[in-house]
Amino acid sequence: IDDSPAMSSIGCTQDGKVPYAGYELASLGVNYCIYRPKVENRAAQGTRIVRFVSFMYPARDSSAQLRWVRVDHDGLVRDLAGAKRVVLDVHENHGGNNPFVFLSWFAKRPWQHELVTVRVSADFAEDEARQFLYGDGPLTKRYLEAAKRGDTWLTYPFLCAGEGCEGLRGPRPAERVTEAPVGLVTGPECTSSCDALSVVWAEYGMGPIVGKQPMHGFTSVRHEFPMRGPDGRVLGLFRLALSREGFKGKPPLEGAPIRLDWQAPETFATRASWLDASVAEVDRRLRALPAR
Repeated sequence: IDDSPAMSSIGCTQDGKVPYAGYELASLGVNYCIYRPKVENRAAQGTRIVRFVSFMYPARDSSAQLRWVRVDHDGLVRDLAGAKRVVLDVHENHGGNNPFVFLSWFAKRPWQHELVTVRVSADFAEDEARQFLYGDGPLTKRYLEAAKRGDTWLTYPFLCAGEGCEGLRGPRPAERVTEAPVGLVTGPECTSSCDALSVVWAEYGMGPIVGKQPMHGFTSVRHEFPMRGPDGRVLGLFRLALSREGFKGKPPLEGAPIRLDWQAPETFATRASWLDASVAEVDRRLRALPAR
């Protein structure tokens, strides 16, 4: 930072280029960038693209982390004021924190948390169970009690604790950053909590969703076994999936494509143009929505 370049030269991509034809960088947040149409791009006037690059806010402590999240929330409220349509681009978002926090910033419909179903085994010690359940004390206790009863599976809502977690949640008007219609662009680098946001967006009809299939990193509970060589050295870790995810009464999400309103072609010729095509498609679909 001591030798940083001019602030005006700092962009939103590693190469500093604008990833959308006909648009220019309008503003930056901690984890988002907003693009607006260039003056000559008359057909897209009123549209704003929010490139949300990550849901991870790696601050040194939880209070600083929450301040960073609020910086982005309040920045989006300011930057999207007056927008007629919003394209939320998460195709390169590798996930991070609770996706339902960020979903509530854009969602106008209620949603339900997907259910995590974990295989239960009495062979796992308490410390092992606590490790693959991310240190969640109450959940570890439930798992151990299920193992003691001889249960085979334990099911619970993904990233939700307390009353009402298995029912519909939201929307949260006070948290929304825009009242303009919102469409989602997803893609192959969208994983983990970004996967969750994409599939909930599609499942509950939050708005148009286009692009390519996300990473499908839904399996949230894994156990790691050290792989040892003949001399006892640890050569690596073998990760065993212990869970599946899905919505109540529906097949597991793993291995099945999520519903897209339009899927970009997977061809060599479109390898660099599919994102522009996806933005144009979701913008067209937002324009076709009935006036509110």
